[in-house]
Amino acid sequence: MSIEHQTTQYKTAGGNAAFHNFINDFADIEDPLERKRLALEKIDNASFSWYHIRAIAVAGVGFLTDSYDIFAINMAIPMIANVYFNGKIPSSTETLLKVSTSVGTVIGQVGFGMLADLVGRKAIYGVELIIMIAATVLQCSIGESPGVNFPAILTFYRIVMGIGIGGDYPLSSIITSEFATTKWRGAIMAAVFANQGWGQLLGGIVAIISIAGYKSQINVESNSLCDFACRKANDQMWRILIGFGAVPGLVALYFRLTIPESPRYTFDVSNELEKATADAGKFVSGKHGNADVGDIEYLAEHEDKNVLENYAPPKASFKDFWAHFSQWRYGKVLLGTAGSWFMLDVAFYGLGLNSANILKTIGFAKSKNIYHSLYNQAAGNLILVCAGSIPGYWFSVATVDTIGRKPVQFWGFTILTVLFCIIGFAYHKLSEGGLLALYILCQFFQNFGPNTTTFIVPGECYPTRYRSTAHGLSAASGKIGAIIAQTCIGTLQNRGCAAKGLASGCWLNHVMEIFALFMLLGMGTTLCIPETKRKTLEQISEEVHGDCEMAKKTSGGNAAFHNFVNDYAHIEDPLERKRLALEAIDNASFGWYHVRTIMVGGVGFLTDAYDIFSVNLGVSYMAYVYWNGNMPSSTETLIKVSTSVGTVIGQLGFGYLADLLGRGSIYGIELMIMIGATILQCTTGHSPAISFPALLTVYRILMGIGIGADYPLSSIITSEFAITKWRGAIMGAVFANQGWGQFLAGVVTAVCVAAYKNELNINGVENCDHTCMRACDQIWRIVIGFGAVPGMAALYFRLTIPESPRYQLNNMEAEDGDSGSLQEVDLKNPETRQVEKNEDEQEAPAVASWSDFYNHFKQWKHGKILIGTAGSWFMLDVAYYGLGLNTASILESIGFANSDNIYMSLKNQAVGNLILVCAGTIPGYWFTVATVDTIGRKPIQIGGFIILTALFCGIGFGYDKLGSGGRLGLYIVAQFFQNFGPNTTTFIVPGECYPTRYRSTAHGMSAASGKIGAIIAQSCIGTLKDHGCAAKGLPKGCWLNHVMEIFALFMLLGIFTSLCIPETKRKTLEQLAEELHGEIDYSKRPAKGDIEVGSSGHTESTV
Repeated sequence: MSIEHQTTQYKTAGGNAAFHNFINDFADIEDPLERKRLALEKIDNASFSWYHIRAIAVAGVGFLTDSYDIFAINMAIPMIANVYFNGKIPSSTETLLKVSTSVGTVIGQVGFGMLADLVGRKAIYGVELIIMIAATVLQCSIGESPGVNFPAILTFYRIVMGIGIGGDYPLSSIITSEFATTKWRGAIMAAVFANQGWGQLLGGIVAIISIAGYKSQINVESNSLCDFACRKANDQMWRILIGFGAVPGLVALYFRLTIPESPRYTFDVSNELEKATADAGKFVSGKHGNADVGDIEYLAEHEDKNVLENYAPPKASFKDFWAHFSQWRYGKVLLGTAGSWFMLDVAFYGLGLNSANILKTIGFAKSKNIYHSLYNQAAGNLILVCAGSIPGYWFSVATVDTIGRKPVQFWGFTILTVLFCIIGFAYHKLSEGGLLALYILCQFFQNFGPNTTTFIVPGECYPTRYRSTAHGLSAASGKIGAIIAQTCIGTLQNRGCAAKGLASGCWLNHVMEIFALFMLLGMGTTLCIPETKRKTLEQISEEVHGDCEMAKKTSGGNAAFHNFVNDYAHIEDPLERKRLALEAIDNASFGWYHVRTIMVGGVGFLTDAYDIFSVNLGVSYMAYVYWNGNMPSSTETLIKVSTSVGTVIGQLGFGYLADLLGRGSIYGIELMIMIGATILQCTTGHSPAISFPALLTVYRILMGIGIGADYPLSSIITSEFAITKWRGAIMGAVFANQGWGQFLAGVVTAVCVAAYKNELNINGVENCDHTCMRACDQIWRIVIGFGAVPGMAALYFRLTIPESPRYQLNNMEAEDGDSGSLQEVDLKNPETRQVEKNEDEQEAPAVASWSDFYNHFKQWKHGKILIGTAGSWFMLDVAYYGLGLNTASILESIGFANSDNIYMSLKNQAVGNLILVCAGTIPGYWFTVATVDTIGRKPIQIGGFIILTALFCGIGFGYDKLGSGGRLGLYIVAQFFQNFGPNTTTFIVPGECYPTRYRSTAHGMSAASGKIGAIIAQSCIGTLKDHGCAAKGLPKGCWLNHVMEIFALFMLLGIFTSLCIPETKRKTLEQLAEELHGEIDYSKRPAKGDIEVGSSGHTESTV
């Protein structure tokens, strides 16, 4: 019986629109190495097509941003000088701002180069773009304050920007190289790099438009005449100019985050041959994400593992790296790529020393008039870019696959040696026109020469397991050359000029001679590189390094979240395989990796609670700095509520995305948003163009988006990886990190206040001098900024977790129902194939869509569950955030009242809240963890609501009769039963009671309803505490008792909404989906092997 493999066609989506994925065409080939050869041949021999152009655009964005940023900062520095330095920025500060990006670039090139070989290209591709975007936003939104030094913080952000830019060099080069067709690989890689030219062009255009737009404000004759309007215009211009650099990255980010893994990496480093074949197989047809589980399983069934083991090369390690490259025949290649890039970049960045003279030559000299000076600089450089740089890049694109890399690089260095010699030795004899011509020729032959080829060759000439690391090291050596040119050699142009009474730049001719020497040395290093044109990467790897590559590596998120999907690849029946995989998850013993899961999943909630606690304390410090101790109540409310607004957006948006794209593909992004927003907040300042409260509010909304996203993502991922017996406890422990977040915030604040005691020990707000204000400014920034530390510790593990097995398997079933079962149908005869396809279509779960979501939940039996989870969370959060209205009186009752002394007031606030957290909040969380899998979710939630109803009634109706001790007791008990009650269970239940395809969406909607309740409590109900107080001559808070009665009503309503939720303890997620939503548990279906074909052609079941 012949085996027919039926290819399924898919639509193009996401990153696969650029880095094309084709379904496995060679599944019938039993020999895995032959299958590898055929699969890679499909990539290598593909015709150049539209998807290659999209790949160039997506990968080239980083280089566009790189060169845009260099152009933008050169233009921005004069503008910054006009705002902060009265037009004359110190040369040391100017050099620091320019060089800082190169310093960060070196870090990014080496770091991301190593990571791409360690965890894979896909796992981190897009992260570097997120860093670039975040750093760009950070730069264009900073200002001054007593606690913030503007040049220092801008330098720091430019280093961060450089890390993102540096990370893009090895990643974009290697990914493009490993996906490119062999015939035009050099041209494709060169076209990616040529986006640097378009970046310079874009920078010039944006600069000219900005300058022209502010002409009326900056058209003054000298810096001394630049008034507030002029300074404000300059301030806005440089922020627009730098900020616009984030736009191209935002456009390409989604496509980078959703590319498939490089098949070569999966083949050669991960040693997942069946996955690589299916991944490689998806490169041309273009369905979203990685290979389908069905394809991987089909290949795994026919894999000969002994063949893989016999051909495995050394594992990637520092020891092997050193042993490999310490041999001259291999090490000389690294010397050639790294040395050539170093030599080139010394002169590439040094050539800009001539810019001032060249601009003068073409009629764009500097002017005392601010407008004309800025305009001339932008327009003049734009002309030079169009004349030399851009044509040079595209000449390389056109010829690098015909002439070859080595000739283009060698002759480029040769011509540049001659050109720099002429400029150097004949500098004073050259006319202005001659100098202009030589300058443009240098720009042309740098780009139609070593600047392009030094990028291409390291992406081709190394074995897969070290390709990215070696490219990163080569690129980093280039940036080190750039740093030397900018900080050391460049300063020599003024050597001895002042002593001899000569004009600055008198030694520039000798500097050009030094650059000529570096170009000559570049010719020598070029001799060490191989010629790579028209050869496959495997051919080059074998010829240059003698490698036949496949090695194993497991690390990162798998340490916390084990990947169960392919543990049963040897089981032929796919449904039995699914049953066993899920059974392994559900019935596992509680082990150390569950603890790591709790830590990794709980970081977001720790950050959430830390942020709420720290900002509640932080507004007091901000008030001393910006409002003389009296922050307007509307501003305070806006700062506090803004996070909840962002949280609603994040919960809804990421909840939906996790069901659309998968949990693993976006997990970690929310943590990056939180980290970025935290850094943004703690570096916010003011300037002529920036309102501090407005900018802080924007950053807190952004912070909220990250926090909100973490709710559905961490809940669902934990739920889908947890063992059934203790799933509630594991999810509860993840959520209980909120308690530790509040505790940590209290400790950090108390420590900071104690450290600044001398500066804060002042009686009366009016006596808070500059030293006191500076101390307050630094404290709130330290406290809020420290919130990023836990997230940074967990980020790597989140970014590298495997996809949730339940999500993968659920999607496999849906696709089988839609397109036929790939892994089994193709192994049967044609008569059976159609019968089984029809059976799959009847039983497969509905494909997730808004139409299906609406039709499903509009049925009362399903919709009431969503009402129950969303309604209960809403009722709870109204009172949860409203309970804090009592805090001031409670602190006073335990001896931590406000004080006229600033130090005592801030200390009492921090320590008092810390005591309350330890007394009620933390114990409540952990009582839930201890009992939720025995008592059950529903009893805890209903019992909690009942007790809270009674407590709020007691506080409300007996408020005036209660002593301070009574209020304290009820307050702590209420905190306890909120957390040993609905606050924890409202988080757990939505992560369990919905079908896989809508689990994250429904959890996000439930959580968002809770935050809407919080917004109502903070902005509406909370304000009622002062209702009629002023008119009646009563103190503030006279209506607080009635507000507590309102909260009691919400708790009563929470009892009824809780009746709509199911009990989920000790049931598998598949059981719950079947009982509550009528979903078929596929692991219970008869195996396909039980269906036989009768003699008449009809199917008969043997079950």
